[in-house]
Amino acid sequence: MLTFTLGGQKRNRCGCMGRNFIESGGLIWPLAVRPGALFLVFFSILTAFVPLTARAQETAEVREPVDFSVEQMEGFGRVVLTFNRRFDLPPYQLRWDNGVLAVEFESPLAVTLPDVSGVLADFVVITRVDPDARGLRFGLKSNVTINRMEAGERLFLDFLPQNWVGLPPALPDEVITELAKRAEEAVAAEDLQRRLELARLKNPQATLRVGRHPTFMRLLFDWSEDTKAEFSFAENKARLEFSWPADVDLFELISNLPPEITAASSTTLTASNVVELDLSEGVVPRFYRNSDRQFVIDIDLIDPDVEALSAEELLAEAQIEKARE
Repeated sequence: MLTFTLGGQKRNRCGCMGRNFIESGGLIWPLAVRPGALFLVFFSILTAFVPLTARAQETAEVREPVDFSVEQMEGFGRVVLTFNRRFDLPPYQLRWDNGVLAVEFESPLAVTLPDVSGVLADFVVITRVDPDARGLRFGLKSNVTINRMEAGERLFLDFLPQNWVGLPPALPDEVITELAKRAEEAVAAEDLQRRLELARLKNPQATLRVGRHPTFMRLLFDWSEDTKAEFSFAENKARLEFSWPADVDLFELISNLPPEITAASSTTLTASNVVELDLSEGVVPRFYRNSDRQFVIDIDLIDPDVEALSAEELLAEAQIEKARE
């Protein structure tokens, strides 16, 4: 430590009196500083860089990841930009000036460029990303026509030669199929939302009545609202799906299952209800729709009590079955 005397008082190099200081690394520190204060000094210096680091990290995080693909097609070149975290394209502009095609975006991109000029040597001289990562620029050879197509989160840029004849290239078949599927799913999602809201407003209710006859049993489903029903039977299992997400109470059936039915269940799904019946071997159910609110399943008994029916009843039953066929 270097000190000097000024005016009869001992002063150090920083001109302070009565305290000793030490010089280290170009900084002058008082020896009387307490350890806790020294920690605060170092902490202040370190935290001064935190906002810069946070801003740099934030800038990196907001960059939109983009998959960049390039392919030489039959007679033309194709570049595809795919934004995998989206279902549509971010805002962008396409500019053409002095043989340079610019694709400019509002947000910076996280993109790695392949060797575009190597693949599309007949169309592109050079490709680069703008310094702010908000644009892509293609240096083009003369007499190149650009055809742009948007498909969901994909941007197609086709580079066509001057002698191109006919319609521009179309989207790949698999992309068209995928877009059609998405459209169907969107319609289905809207329909589901509408049905759920309708179910909430109307609160449909279903009741089950079980009728027992000497030769068959009948399950009668009554709804408080118009209902669609789909019935199927395979591998000894009958399945009846109703178009309302409302519970169907099967207690009257389950509490006294006949030998023809080994199990029964009712399951409420997101937008429907499914009733399933496990039937004994050889039992074949019959399904009828009496109206938009009433549906019937008839099941012949394994051991019917035919003697309990009169000839007139047997004839009437046969006529009813014939009319339903």
